[in-house]
Amino acid sequence: MLLNRLRLDTHLAYEAEATVERVYTLPFVPVLLQTDAYAESGYRDIEHRPEDQISELMEIRHKRKEALKSREELAPLKLVAVTHECTLRQMVGSPQIMRDQLGELVESSFEDNVSLYVFPFSAQPVLTMTCMYAYFEYQDPDDLEQDLVQIETQAGFWTIDEPARVAEYKRAHDNLIASALSENDSRTLIQGIRNSMT
Repeated sequence: MLLNRLRLDTHLAYEAEATVERVYTLPFVPVLLQTDAYAESGYRDIEHRPEDQISELMEIRHKRKEALKSREELAPLKLVAVTHECTLRQMVGSPQIMRDQLGELVESSFEDNVSLYVFPFSAQPVLTMTCMYAYFEYQDPDDLEQDLVQIETQAGFWTIDEPARVAEYKRAHDNLIASALSENDSRTLIQGIRNSMT
């Protein structure tokens, strides 16, 4: 547990200073775009966390999401997210929680600093489509940090910072976007799935 918390803290530190965060997720919605009910259901029903841990983790979630609105001394974080179509159909919590979550995805996708793409079932498989990751970009010329990747697994986060491998993930993320639905078509699919839920 302590090791996982240290890895989470490291991930949060990377995220806090990044200019752009590029993510790919499955089978869950990108963390920064999750509703409270969706996130709490994941912690409670899937991870079986005790209530005191859920409260603490939700506080962390709220602080992370604030970065999309405003940050001290930094512009709001730009999020470029690709999520697999299975994410939209994976039931988390209840149909109402999913309807609200999909509605939130559509609404968030209109924000100037959020780009959301859906990788559909109809697309040909591409590299990295089977694991969740975040690619952090640092664009401050006075900042010595270099871009890096965090792979997310059930065991925690793993960092890739070797420049050649990081560059591979940048190309892979570009390929995911190229193979995904456009932003408008992604919204249409999300809204259609939401409307089909009862």
